[in-house]
Amino acid sequence: MISMCDRASNEPYFERKMQQLRNVTVEGYETLRNIDPRKWKRYAFRPRTNCLELVNNWAEAFHIFIIKARDQPIITMLNTIYHTIMTRIVEEREKKLKCKGSVGSRIDKVLEKREETLYDFIVKASGSPRYEVTSTHHSFLVDIEKKECSCVLWQLGDTPCMHAVCV
Repeated sequence: MISMCDRASNEPYFERKMQQLRNVTVEGYETLRNIDPRKWKRYAFRPRTNCLELVNNWAEAFHIFIIKARDQPIITMLNTIYHTIMTRIVEEREKKLKCKGSVGSRIDKVLEKREETLYDFIVKASGSPRYEVTSTHHSFLVDIEKKECSCVLWQLGDTPCMHAVCV
C-alpha cells in the first residue's frame, strides 16, 4: 500500500492512495503525512530525474563491490573497487553499442509493453505539437515538443508514458 503512495505521479492520485492507506492503518497514514514530501513522494521530485527507479542499480552494484573488497588493505581495496567499476563501465558501453535503435533494449521493452495497452485511448489533435489523449475515465494533455504529459510520468522518468506513446 505504501509503495502505491510513493510511486504516485500526481497529487490527486497520491491523495486517493493515502486515503486507502488511512482505511488500513491510521498510524501509518499519520507517519507518512509528517515526512517532507520531497524526500519520498514521486510527484514531489524535481522533473527530469531521468531514472524510472527510485533505487539506482549502480548504487547496489557499488555496495557489492565494497563488500567483496572490504577485507583488503585500504589501497588494495580502493584499486579493486576502481578496476571493478571500470570493467563494469566498459561492459555497459559495449552493451549499449550493440543496441540497434535510438534507445536501449530495456527502454524498448518498456515502450512495447505500453503499446500493448493503447486500445483504450482516443487521440485528438489540440494544436501541433499538443494532443489530448482520453480514456474512459481520464483525459491527459501531451506536448511532444516539450516531452511533457499531464500525468507527469514522462517528466519524472524521461521515457514516454503510455499517453505519449499513443501519439
